[in-house]
Amino acid sequence: MFTRLLSLSLLFVSSASYAQEYTKITRDLRLVKSDKVLLYKSLADTSSAPAFENNGKTPGYYYVVGTTASPNWVAVEFKNKVYFTKRTNVPSLEEGLAKVLADSKKKDEKLTALDAKNGFRTYHFGDDVSTIPNLKEIEKDGDTKFYNKTDENLKIGDANLKDIVYGFYKGKLYIVMINTKGLVDSRKVYDALASQYGGGYQSNKYLEKYYWFGDKVTGSYDENTLTHDALISFSSTEISKQKAADKKQAAQKAGADL
Repeated sequence: MFTRLLSLSLLFVSSASYAQEYTKITRDLRLVKSDKVLLYKSLADTSSAPAFENNGKTPGYYYVVGTTASPNWVAVEFKNKVYFTKRTNVPSLEEGLAKVLADSKKKDEKLTALDAKNGFRTYHFGDDVSTIPNLKEIEKDGDTKFYNKTDENLKIGDANLKDIVYGFYKGKLYIVMINTKGLVDSRKVYDALASQYGGGYQSNKYLEKYYWFGDKVTGSYDENTLTHDALISFSSTEISKQKAADKKQAAQKAGADL
């Protein structure tokens, strides 16, 4: 179990009407719904004359998958994320970009709520371990320690939870992981997440895995395809990055001893 927890700690069924979310890692849309595609930073990057230009009132990048004259997908960058829709969903390129941008703003409002929460229940990421009562240590790995609360409320709405794990790095809360059992309780928790933070980003429509990428907080929902048990997590982006940087530095230091 904790191998899975540790791997997650190093790091969300429905999309909006038009905009599906692609969060940039390598700055391209290598696979979109399993179709191989090309991505252009702007319409001006295509061989055809641009049909829509940035007037300063919209995000800095437009994306056309295909060509300007015959695009398969249209997309727009908003707050370091790319939102896109299939060209057949909209009557014109201009309207497609406008609709995608409008939906991206709606999604961003939900993610703003995730960042504003910045934690779980009454606890916030960065809280010192000494400020959270009734913790029982269940696992540790160097500066990373995991705890259960002995007086935990194992309910979200009317959904029953298997357990809740609190992860601390160097004594600061940086991740919360929630485990559910079975389809009914797992989907109730997902529904609660979707109502608060939006449907989430689903990279594979055949898997019940969703992600919420805020500026401060990353959330995830990962449902087992056989048992329908689910692991839900919220983590601090800042502390997770620091943890990864420290791990890299430690590995480099160890490498010097070889």
